[in-house]
Amino acid sequence: MVRFYKPKRGTHKTRSFVEARIESLDIRCRGVAHQGGKVWFTDGVLPGEEVTGEVLDEKASYGELRLQSVRVPSPERLEPQCPFFGKCGGCSLQFMKEETQLDAKKKGIRQVFSKNAGIDPGEPELVVSPVSSGYRRCIRLSTLFDTRHKVLLVGLRARGSHDIVPVDDCMVLTDTLRAEVKSGRITKVLNAFTDPKVIGHIEFSEADNGIFLLVRIKNPLPEKERDLLQSYEKESGVTVYTDSGDGQGAVPVREGAAVPFYTVRGVRITYLPGDFIQVNGKVNEEMVGTVEKWLAPTKEDEVLDLFAGAGNFTYPLAALSKRAVGAEIVSDMVKHGRANAGYSGIANAEFVRVDLSKAFSSESFSTGSYSLAVLDPGRSGADVAVKYIAGKKSVKRFVYVSCNPVMAARDLAGLLGHGWTLSKWGIFNMFPETEHVETAFLIERA
Repeated sequence: MVRFYKPKRGTHKTRSFVEARIESLDIRCRGVAHQGGKVWFTDGVLPGEEVTGEVLDEKASYGELRLQSVRVPSPERLEPQCPFFGKCGGCSLQFMKEETQLDAKKKGIRQVFSKNAGIDPGEPELVVSPVSSGYRRCIRLSTLFDTRHKVLLVGLRARGSHDIVPVDDCMVLTDTLRAEVKSGRITKVLNAFTDPKVIGHIEFSEADNGIFLLVRIKNPLPEKERDLLQSYEKESGVTVYTDSGDGQGAVPVREGAAVPFYTVRGVRITYLPGDFIQVNGKVNEEMVGTVEKWLAPTKEDEVLDLFAGAGNFTYPLAALSKRAVGAEIVSDMVKHGRANAGYSGIANAEFVRVDLSKAFSSESFSTGSYSLAVLDPGRSGADVAVKYIAGKKSVKRFVYVSCNPVMAARDLAGLLGHGWTLSKWGIFNMFPETEHVETAFLIERA
């Protein structure tokens, strides 16, 4: 049942509201309500709840609401434990049980594949979901200079806004990283800069060899600021890098600084602060292990890793196969990928820089006799790469890892039922308490 009403006259802007009973959740764990052929979506609700929402957007067949109040709450609703819930833009599903989140994501993925690819993949082979706190090994903190109070605010983005929510704690961080954020030391250091407005944002990451910090600044680092950051290093034990946007990338504030690395499936992977790494180390270990198991490489197989990063999949697969080639567009990641050969002791892995969003069949690496492949694209998908794999007759199976199941279904739609089958799939809940989900699909020749 949905009922419309409008506020009394005298307001600056006409605002429309909807009273609705939530029927289900979609793939993003948004509430879904139907009325007269129109579908309404809203965050922050559970099935069975009766809510009031303000109309944010309205089309002919659907609309989006901003939750105003929960008039009849569900008995399944939980009390969020984070003091920043509802303010910070992260961990927006703390009010929802883990099994409810996973069920919504699982059903949503099946519906997306049924609609966009014409198949129901069935139940997932596995669902990997860790504890909902203490899992995150990196965090980006935004900054904003408050001109009124002459202070640099350091915190997280507010939901749906560019505003900053100053935070002195984050429950999802690893214990060591959380303790450093709670100390507030870096906020004091940054506020001691001659001109704090030059600071863009900062990024902490916890590697196997300690905590690292990247400070993004708009200008080259002056000596005073370098001294401040070096003093912070001595006090905190954190290794500091800066990036002034001059093309040099992340540069340590002192010579001889350590380079961060993590270990996956017994293989050491180096990176630089600011590089992309999977934020959930335990789930990443499970995911890479699953890809190894599903591909089942032997010493006769050549493996192609598209969107390889610094070798998260490339090196573990190279250790089990005849040869592995990682293709990646980001120059620094390719550089680290090549360097990792020396750190890992694995000599049969190669890295090439290539734009995988454009046709690349003329590139020399593409002529390899690959029998296995793995694709791990960003949210925009891998349309061109999937078409290349489909046309590569030597490939007998591949795994498509996706953080965006909608794009995965789009990319795979032309293959499934046309010489290829979806043999199994899995959910890796890389980001508990959020709408995001990582998935993997094993695709084999029919």
